[in-house]
Amino acid sequence: MLDRIGKKQTRIGVLVQEKFALQLLYQQNAHHLQRCRGDIGLLEYNQDRLYERYEKWKTKEKNSRQIILVLQNNPLNMAEGRRLPVLKLMAPALAKFQPYIGQEPPDDYLDKVIQSWAYFEGHMTVLENANAGDFNNAVKCDILKSMMGENMLQYQCKILL
Repeated sequence: MLDRIGKKQTRIGVLVQEKFALQLLYQQNAHHLQRCRGDIGLLEYNQDRLYERYEKWKTKEKNSRQIILVLQNNPLNMAEGRRLPVLKLMAPALAKFQPYIGQEPPDDYLDKVIQSWAYFEGHMTVLENANAGDFNNAVKCDILKSMMGENMLQYQCKILL
């Protein structure tokens, strides 16, 4: 009988030890589960932020591509590109002159500038016709305005036009 009681006591001791070990494992696993749930929330938050940044980048990229497309198809820019050969032809002649700061009467200054490009007027006409006539007196007037200043050229540009 004592033998049976001893075996029962031993068995009870083993079961108590197993219960204690299982309680420790349960506490560790519960703590680990709680940390994982917190990590899931953090991961979802970071994923949302990352997706928002991606969407913002994607929108910026799309807008920049649209701007490039608009600039490439802009008729004003195309006209400037067509005028480029004429402007390159005029550049050396115009480079001889300093911007107008009142060093001489405005009419004399304008005459000198206009005479500087008069000798290739025939080339300009050919290039203008090739460019659908968009290098007209208004463009020439804008060139003169850039050299003299806006207020000095009001009456001369009206005569040219």
